Amino acid sequence: MSKLAIVYHSAHGHTEFIARQVHAGASEIDGIDAHLVKAEDIARTPDELVGYDGVSSLPSGDKQSTLLSMFVFSMQHGMLWVGNPILPEQHSGVPYDEAANRLGSWSGLMAQAGHAAPADSFVPGDVKTARMFGRHFAQSLDRVMVPA
Repeated sequence: MSKLAIVYHSAHGHTEFIARQVHAGASEIDGIDAHLVKAEDIARTPDELVGYDGVSSLPSGDKQSTLLSMFVFSMQHGMLWVGNPILPEQHSGVPYDEAANRLGSWSGLMAQAGHAAPADSFVPGDVKTARMFGRHFAQSLDRVMVPA
């Protein structure tokens, strides 16, 4: 069984909500033991990350810049990066708010909620994208963790 850490920081609950969707998607894959891990908890005991086979983090801020800096960091440490292969569905007629990958990110998962909106106020397309990304990440981890 591969162990996956979904690391997140969530000041207002928005990122936690999306992290839970990634967890739900990853948990659908047999052979994956997915865990939600608060960034502030892992900051106190960073050695615990060594016990995970995959790490999926959902930071806030400038999404593309954050994803690119995480990509460079993962390459510097010999990690594998899992991008987002989900085609934007709005181009095939799905309404924008219901479309998977509506924000058009290939480098990783992106979702957007209003600044003052409740934590679970993401549009259905972002929730769907998070679950699809969680499944994709878990499937990717499962493929690379083939026993020697």
